[in-house]
Amino acid sequence: MGRGKWYNKWVNKRGFMIENIKLNKKSSVYAYFPKANQYGFQDGNVRGLIYADAVSRYQRMNDLNVLFPVGFHSLGATSFLQSKKKSNNLDDEISDIFHAQMMELGIGINKNKLIDMRHDEFIINLQLLFIELYEKKYINYKDTYVYYDEVKQKIYDDFSLKKVGLERRREKCFTLNIKNILSDVIKDIDNLEIADEYKRELKKYFLPCDVMILNLGLSNGESLEMEITNPEYLGALSAVLINPDLCDISKFISAEEKIEIENILASDEGYAYSGVDAFNQLNGEMVPVFISRIYNEKIHLCFPAIDDDDYAFCNECELDVHEIIGADQTLINSDFLDGLMLEEAHNVALNSFIEDGIIEKRLVYKVDEILLSSEDSFGPLFPFLYDQETNTLNSLKDYLPYNFQLNLDL
Repeated sequence: MGRGKWYNKWVNKRGFMIENIKLNKKSSVYAYFPKANQYGFQDGNVRGLIYADAVSRYQRMNDLNVLFPVGFHSLGATSFLQSKKKSNNLDDEISDIFHAQMMELGIGINKNKLIDMRHDEFIINLQLLFIELYEKKYINYKDTYVYYDEVKQKIYDDFSLKKVGLERRREKCFTLNIKNILSDVIKDIDNLEIADEYKRELKKYFLPCDVMILNLGLSNGESLEMEITNPEYLGALSAVLINPDLCDISKFISAEEKIEIENILASDEGYAYSGVDAFNQLNGEMVPVFISRIYNEKIHLCFPAIDDDDYAFCNECELDVHEIIGADQTLINSDFLDGLMLEEAHNVALNSFIEDGIIEKRLVYKVDEILLSSEDSFGPLFPFLYDQETNTLNSLKDYLPYNFQLNLDL
């Protein structure tokens, strides 16, 4: 084809002659210079340059005077200095840690393929893995409380907060749910070859504390574990509420009942009786178990004699309310705790229930999710577009790799 129609036209018009180009119609083709890696060499992103070169050659064959500069387009890829700066922040050691963590979470990474964090390949993989974590419910996008630093324009959670005195407000943010792997994280900290004081410091970020776990027997033969802070109040227990968004309710209702219960929860009533009762170990009574989102906790114990909100709920459901504080401020209707003041009753009830195996004291970690902030020094890596009108996230998976600008100080 080189000596065909186009070649003959090009030779006859002598468009290649320098003295003729000043009279030809002018055209400009811009192309950014291929991005450089940490060693100063371009790393293969030459597609745009090849396309631009082909266009410029075609236009010259049509007798245009083509200006074809490379690397002068301000809207092109990040500069060599940015690439070098980025490569200094990311290294292969972090890459190996990242790879191991993703494998632990069940994310499909080819073990034979090294994620090289010095190049865009890492960013591409990170975006794909982020979407996969989101699809597997490890990452959530929701309203949550954060601490806002107006000076630095950064947001923090309890896990990452380094200073006090910051404004606390609700923001729509991505969070990483580590609830199912938290015990493994704590074990990894224990296995680190560092001093015990550093291990304790690391664990502090997860807010460790001792909690009392009460085991309630249910009328269907199942049992229910929940955190309890005031076992001395059990004489006032009138109901148990289970939040279906925070707790697995399959042991309380059948699959056929789930749709009907969801319809009830969506109505003005907002709660549904599960058909199961719980056994109160203090007085031997059975109390109803409800499915409801009224309380933002997995399992809520209703003490209407102590709490006004609980009283309103039990009054609406026409449940019995047991007064447990007598005229002399001692307990009544509380079995072996009758006649005791609240503080003394707390210790007696706790020690008795622990001895009988009804309550178990456990060390738990309160932080079970970590904020993923788009307002940090690495810039937003989240490959989503948020539609405010429909309140939905649209994945950019089909458009990856999607290059975000890095927020770096050069």
